[in-house]
Amino acid sequence: MIAVAKVCEYGLAVTDGTNPATVIAITDRMPLLKNWVKLKHCLQSHVGKSLGTADEVCHRSLFSVVVAVQFSSVQFSNF
Repeated sequence: MIAVAKVCEYGLAVTDGTNPATVIAITDRMPLLKNWVKLKHCLQSHVGKSLGTADEVCHRSLFSVVVAVQFSSVQFSNF
């Protein structure tokens, strides 16, 4: 599972906005993001402040909200 998490983190890093050639819409990143959140939850791993995004404030804020919603849905689906 750790290897899969690293692959997800790589995909998020490649598409984080630092390279304009690899930027994709957040909707296209959602499947990768959902899997990453589920893996982080399963591994009981910490999610850092950067959350796999570049320093663009708007994009990072949106990404943070999506991660929070995903974590909530993963936690509540276990009940």
